[in-house]
Amino acid sequence: MGEITIFDHQHPGNLGRMCGYMPQEMALLNVLTIGETFRYFGSIYGMDAHKIQTEIIFLRTVLDLPALDSKICDLSGGQTRRVSLAIALIHNPPLLVLDEATVGLDPLLRQKIWDHLFKISKLHNTTIIISTHYFNETKHCDRIGYMRNGHLLEEGSPKALLSRYDSPTMEDFALKLCRNDRGPDNYANIDIFGGHYRKENADVVEVKSYRKLSASLLDKTFIFPRFDRTNHGSLIHAILVKWWHRHKRDWRLIVPGFIVPFMTIFIFQNVVGPQPHSIHVGLVPISSYEEGLENILLGKTMGLVRFPENYELHIKNRVLQNKFADNETIAGSTILIKMDETHKIVAAWAKQTLLEKYLKFLKNIALACSIDHGILAPAIKYNAIYGSTKIFDMITYVQPSSMLFFMFMLPMGTVLQLAEDKVTGIEDREHVTGINMWHQLIAYITAQSVMIFLQMSIFLGTLCGIYGMAIHGSHIQAIVFVYLTALSGLLIGFMISKLYAHVIEILFVILFFTVSQMASSGMIYPLEILPWAERYVFQSFPVTLMVDTFRSICTRGWDITQFNVGRGFLACAFWILLSLVVSTLAERRKRKSL
Repeated sequence: MGEITIFDHQHPGNLGRMCGYMPQEMALLNVLTIGETFRYFGSIYGMDAHKIQTEIIFLRTVLDLPALDSKICDLSGGQTRRVSLAIALIHNPPLLVLDEATVGLDPLLRQKIWDHLFKISKLHNTTIIISTHYFNETKHCDRIGYMRNGHLLEEGSPKALLSRYDSPTMEDFALKLCRNDRGPDNYANIDIFGGHYRKENADVVEVKSYRKLSASLLDKTFIFPRFDRTNHGSLIHAILVKWWHRHKRDWRLIVPGFIVPFMTIFIFQNVVGPQPHSIHVGLVPISSYEEGLENILLGKTMGLVRFPENYELHIKNRVLQNKFADNETIAGSTILIKMDETHKIVAAWAKQTLLEKYLKFLKNIALACSIDHGILAPAIKYNAIYGSTKIFDMITYVQPSSMLFFMFMLPMGTVLQLAEDKVTGIEDREHVTGINMWHQLIAYITAQSVMIFLQMSIFLGTLCGIYGMAIHGSHIQAIVFVYLTALSGLLIGFMISKLYAHVIEILFVILFFTVSQMASSGMIYPLEILPWAERYVFQSFPVTLMVDTFRSICTRGWDITQFNVGRGFLACAFWILLSLVVSTLAERRKRKSL
């Protein structure tokens, strides 16, 4: 183990402004233009607009960059690499770390870049650490180190190395060095800096030559660059500007967020809401009863209604004779119904409809016979305190739950752009500039909150304004709870993006959340139909208690003092805090392992 100090600081607080970093991968956002990319990184580095514009003009000349309104995705590989290099140079940092800065460039431009690097190193005392596979380029360096298979072969100035290996060129020196490369066994135990090199570390860093080192400042008057305090507001503002440019160019990030609410409302209101229609029911005389059954078996009709012979006479006698009716009258006034009940919802609707029509028919007979129709009514009457007794008022049960479920899931899907930044190296490049997880998170919440309130407006405006969904409880409490639910989904998605490294992994985890919670959250079917053990398991899922809470606010008019509502707010707080803690730990683990 060792330590690295940067300008006499072990943990500099604002390394981003002191360091220009160019990774091997491009690590640029494809939807931005060159000018927007310059302004984004320039604002991160704390540069004002005039300074940024001045540096852009200079770097365009040095690096032969295309027009500033050219998108990154439209550039060639060499042009993109030059833009990436310009980003590292734009703020004139005292330290440059460049990985394969000149690969893929033509010789003239490559020489021009090296001349510029040599110039700033001499005139501005810029420290430049650069990796390259072009051996002839290393002659420009004050000190070089050759690495092979993960370990350092040789280190020194180009002139000293050429003399030591009696080589006319750097290519010849490198060839001799590789031929002389030996295995790691000769260096199993070596004392460096007074420490002890153990063999178990050999697969990480191999030591091929060694000497005890000591270092001191030769020039005591050298003044290290001053580490200014990080301007957190400037960093967050820069990220928000990037978010705006990104979304206004890539409509894939915006359109689904507005289409899904409308699609959800349309589907549920037209599938769950209305009653079935165009249902085929057979009404046949007694002589064709078998034909009616055959039609059901063939799928032509869903039901068969059979009226006995002389039904009208028998039903009148049954009404008049009441409890004194004989068996013949009872049998002759009984309607036989055969149904295909594979579709339980349609079958339940058909039964309810037939029963309502039958009771209405009996009422008309009673009125015609001057009999009190109350005698024929069922001796039980249902009244709803909350909701409705009608089976196809189920939409009032589904409306709040479906809205809350999708308000939870929609923000979670937006983390795919964060995963894309991680895969393309943009996240690591931004981290070097000084952007940490909290800058990213605050900007992310701020930007997505705009989308959350717009989506909430679509849901509430359409459901309440057009389809008549009522919020019997506090409207403010309902809006706050929906926002907290969406924020929970947002932060759970953020946590997932920190735990998994690849887009496909994150996509499958989000898909798992969506499918599992749609079936287990009580959105359509109540959890009371489940065995008690499964019920408690599903209640531990993020959105389950939230759905019950929002439904209680809307349909029952309950407030936060009620247990069912209060536990929903507590569930939101729990998942928000858990997501923040896990995201922080995952970020620390990642940065510590780098």
